[in-house]
Amino acid sequence: MILILDFDRTIFHTDAFENEYSDAVAVKKSLWKDGDLARHIYDDTIPFLEAHTHLTRVLMTYGNKEFQRAKVSGSSISPHFEHEVYTGRELKGETIKRLYGENGHAEPIVFVDDTPYQLESVVAECPEVTAVRIKRIGETKSLEPSCKGCLEVEDLKELEALLKKI
Repeated sequence: MILILDFDRTIFHTDAFENEYSDAVAVKKSLWKDGDLARHIYDDTIPFLEAHTHLTRVLMTYGNKEFQRAKVSGSSISPHFEHEVYTGRELKGETIKRLYGENGHAEPIVFVDDTPYQLESVVAECPEVTAVRIKRIGETKSLEPSCKGCLEVEDLKELEALLKKI
Protein backbone atom coordinates (compact mmCIF):
# COMPACT_ATOMS: atom_id res chain seq x y z
CA MET A 1 0.00 0.00 0.00
CA ILE A 2 1.11 3.53 -0.78
CA LEU A 3 0.25 6.02 1.95
CA ILE A 4 0.41 9.67 0.91
CA LEU A 5 0.35 12.09 3.82
CA ASP A 6 -0.04 15.83 3.61
CA PHE A 7 2.30 17.90 5.77
CA ASP A 8 0.47 21.00 7.08
CA ARG A 9 -2.29 20.24 9.59
CA THR A 10 -1.96 16.50 8.94
CA ILE A 11 1.36 15.70 10.60
CA PHE A 12 2.58 19.26 11.34
CA HIS A 13 0.73 21.59 13.75
CA THR A 14 0.61 24.52 11.34
CA ASP A 15 -1.55 26.78 13.50
CA ALA A 16 0.93 26.55 16.40
CA PHE A 17 3.81 27.13 13.97
CA GLU A 18 2.11 30.22 12.53
CA ASN A 19 1.39 31.58 16.02
CA GLU A 20 5.04 31.17 16.99
CA TYR A 21 6.43 32.57 13.74
CA SER A 22 4.03 35.43 13.15
CA ASP A 23 7.00 37.63 12.22
CA ALA A 24 6.86 37.65 8.41
CA VAL A 25 10.62 38.27 8.11
CA ALA A 26 11.50 35.14 10.10
CA VAL A 27 9.01 33.08 8.13
CA LYS A 28 10.13 34.35 4.72
CA LYS A 29 13.79 33.77 5.46
CA SER A 30 13.11 30.24 6.67
CA LEU A 31 15.89 30.44 9.22
CA TRP A 32 15.33 27.04 10.81
CA LYS A 33 17.94 24.39 11.27
CA ASP A 34 17.18 20.67 11.17
CA GLY A 35 15.12 19.82 14.21
CA ASP A 36 14.11 23.38 15.15
CA LEU A 37 10.51 22.70 14.13
CA ALA A 38 10.24 19.12 15.39
CA ARG A 39 8.14 20.33 18.33
CA HIS A 40 5.38 21.15 15.82
CA ILE A 41 5.07 17.56 14.62
CA TYR A 42 1.93 16.08 16.19
CA ASP A 43 2.61 13.62 19.01
CA ASP A 44 0.96 10.74 17.17
CA THR A 45 3.02 11.17 13.99
CA ILE A 46 6.35 9.49 14.73
CA PRO A 47 4.80 6.41 16.44
CA PHE A 48 2.37 6.07 13.53
CA LEU A 49 5.11 6.31 10.88
CA GLU A 50 7.38 3.90 12.78
CA ALA A 51 4.53 1.39 13.04
CA HIS A 52 3.93 1.54 9.28
CA THR A 53 7.36 0.98 7.77
CA HIS A 54 5.80 -1.84 5.72
CA LEU A 55 3.93 0.81 3.70
CA THR A 56 5.42 3.08 1.06
CA ARG A 57 5.14 6.40 2.91
CA VAL A 58 5.00 9.52 0.77
CA LEU A 59 5.04 13.07 2.12
CA MET A 60 3.17 15.43 -0.21
CA THR A 61 2.92 19.15 0.42
CA TYR A 62 1.37 22.08 -1.43
CA GLY A 63 2.64 25.65 -1.60
CA ASN A 64 5.87 27.51 -2.16
CA LYS A 65 8.40 24.72 -2.67
CA GLU A 66 11.33 26.49 -0.99
CA PHE A 67 9.27 27.39 2.07
CA GLN A 68 7.75 23.90 2.34
CA ARG A 69 11.19 22.27 2.01
CA ALA A 70 12.48 24.52 4.80
CA LYS A 71 9.60 23.52 7.10
CA VAL A 72 10.00 19.82 6.32
CA SER A 73 13.76 20.03 6.86
CA GLY A 74 13.27 22.00 10.07
CA SER A 75 10.87 19.36 11.37
CA SER A 76 13.36 16.49 10.81
CA ILE A 77 10.53 14.27 9.56
CA SER A 78 12.14 13.26 6.24
CA PRO A 79 13.78 10.00 7.43
CA HIS A 80 10.31 8.57 8.06
CA PHE A 81 9.29 8.81 4.40
CA GLU A 82 10.44 6.95 1.31
CA HIS A 83 9.50 9.89 -0.95
CA GLU A 84 8.79 13.60 -0.66
CA VAL A 85 6.69 15.44 -3.23
CA TYR A 86 6.50 19.22 -3.35
CA THR A 87 3.59 20.13 -5.62
CA GLY A 88 4.06 23.89 -5.76
CA ARG A 89 0.70 25.21 -6.96
CA GLU A 90 -0.37 22.02 -8.72
CA LEU A 91 -3.44 20.41 -7.16
CA LYS A 92 -2.59 17.14 -5.45
CA GLY A 93 -5.10 15.20 -7.56
CA GLU A 94 -3.19 16.24 -10.68
CA THR A 95 0.12 15.35 -9.05
CA ILE A 96 -1.04 11.91 -7.96
CA LYS A 97 -2.50 11.22 -11.40
CA ARG A 98 0.78 12.26 -13.03
CA LEU A 99 2.94 10.20 -10.65
CA TYR A 100 0.87 7.05 -10.40
CA GLY A 101 -0.78 6.97 -13.80
CA GLU A 102 -4.26 7.35 -15.16
CA ASN A 103 -4.87 3.60 -15.28
CA GLY A 104 -4.48 3.00 -11.59
CA HIS A 105 -1.62 1.45 -9.69
CA ALA A 106 -0.93 -2.14 -8.68
CA GLU A 107 -0.94 -1.24 -4.98
CA PRO A 108 -3.82 0.47 -3.20
CA ILE A 109 -3.20 4.17 -2.58
CA VAL A 110 -4.49 6.08 0.43
CA PHE A 111 -4.26 9.88 0.43
CA VAL A 112 -4.64 11.83 3.70
CA ASP A 113 -5.10 15.62 3.80
CA ASP A 114 -6.98 18.22 5.82
CA THR A 115 -8.03 20.44 2.92
CA PRO A 116 -11.36 19.65 1.22
CA TYR A 117 -10.43 21.12 -2.19
CA GLN A 118 -7.24 19.03 -2.35
CA LEU A 119 -9.18 15.91 -1.42
CA GLU A 120 -11.88 16.71 -3.97
CA SER A 121 -9.19 17.07 -6.65
CA VAL A 122 -7.96 13.57 -5.79
CA VAL A 123 -11.49 12.12 -5.84
CA ALA A 124 -12.07 13.75 -9.27
CA GLU A 125 -8.71 12.88 -10.85
CA CYS A 126 -7.99 9.52 -9.18
CA PRO A 127 -11.22 7.75 -8.18
CA GLU A 128 -9.26 4.56 -7.38
CA VAL A 129 -7.41 6.37 -4.56
CA THR A 130 -8.95 6.25 -1.10
CA ALA A 131 -9.22 9.89 0.03
CA VAL A 132 -9.23 10.50 3.78
CA ARG A 133 -9.76 13.85 5.41
CA ILE A 134 -8.06 14.39 8.74
CA LYS A 135 -9.89 16.93 10.90
CA ARG A 136 -7.50 17.63 13.74
CA ILE A 137 -9.36 19.15 16.65
CA GLY A 138 -8.34 22.77 17.15
CA GLU A 139 -6.92 23.37 13.68
CA THR A 140 -8.57 26.17 11.71
CA LYS A 141 -9.17 24.01 8.63
CA SER A 142 -11.15 21.48 10.70
CA LEU A 143 -14.07 23.91 10.61
CA GLU A 144 -14.40 23.77 6.82
CA PRO A 145 -17.21 21.63 5.39
CA SER A 146 -16.48 17.99 4.62
CA CYS A 147 -15.65 16.87 1.11
CA LYS A 148 -17.76 14.55 -0.99
CA GLY A 149 -16.39 11.07 -1.53
CA CYS A 150 -13.95 11.22 1.40
CA LEU A 151 -13.62 9.24 4.58
CA GLU A 152 -12.85 11.20 7.77
CA VAL A 153 -10.63 10.71 10.81
CA GLU A 154 -9.62 13.01 13.67
CA ASP A 155 -6.09 11.75 14.19
CA LEU A 156 -3.57 9.13 13.09
CA LYS A 157 -4.85 6.58 15.61
CA GLU A 158 -8.20 6.64 13.80
CA LEU A 159 -6.35 6.46 10.48
CA GLU A 160 -4.52 3.35 11.71
CA ALA A 161 -7.84 1.63 12.43
CA LEU A 162 -9.14 2.67 9.01
CA LEU A 163 -6.06 1.34 7.20
CA LYS A 164 -6.66 -2.11 8.69
CA LYS A 165 -9.99 -2.19 6.83
CA ILE A 166 -8.52 -1.28 3.45
